[in-house]
Amino acid sequence: MPNAPASTEAPITQALLDKHRYANVEHFNWWDHVEDCLIDEMRRKGFTVNEMYFSGFSSQGDGACFTGYVSNWTRFLVACGLKNRALVDLANRCWQLTVHHSGPYYHSHSIGLEGDTPLPEEPIDEEFLCYHVPSGWAADDIRAHAWCIELNQFSAAQVELAMLEFLRGRMGKLYRNLEEEYTYLTSDELVEEYLRDNPHLIEEEEDTLTTC
Repeated sequence: MPNAPASTEAPITQALLDKHRYANVEHFNWWDHVEDCLIDEMRRKGFTVNEMYFSGFSSQGDGACFTGYVSNWTRFLVACGLKNRALVDLANRCWQLTVHHSGPYYHSHSIGLEGDTPLPEEPIDEEFLCYHVPSGWAADDIRAHAWCIELNQFSAAQVELAMLEFLRGRMGKLYRNLEEEYTYLTSDELVEEYLRDNPHLIEEEEDTLTTC
């Protein structure tokens, strides 16, 4: 049986791999694919992402977050587990919400909510009804009172917590996706592929070893 042809590829040492460990993450936005997936997923959840921030991947304060605004309340509230027809109707008519970043760190607890998300403070909240009663209803209409009573089961704190939990959950997922992508791009397999695509780097290393 004839012998298999000998490989002509130059050997790549562990030292050379380590030397070029970060070649795939140094000179371009390696996170673009992860960011594009985030933007698309959040758009389908009713949220428009403005900016993505992250730091990683070895310190306790590392993490990821994003800013933006709610662009579709129906989809967003369903994603937050707040699937209530009266609440969705109210939000679509008058709620506004943006997410901002603050502080020196980039993680799920370095964001805050800003906006206007009015809710009745009591079962029959006359002031709330005066400003927010659905079109075609009078504030003293029995339908408006029933609508207000239904909305009163939701407190502002409860709604804010549900929104924050959803957003922070997506930010945690974002960080995990970024870390996985970074780990993949800095793996031995991908670094070797980079070196094979740039053989002059292997030749330079061989010349250095020969000279030594």
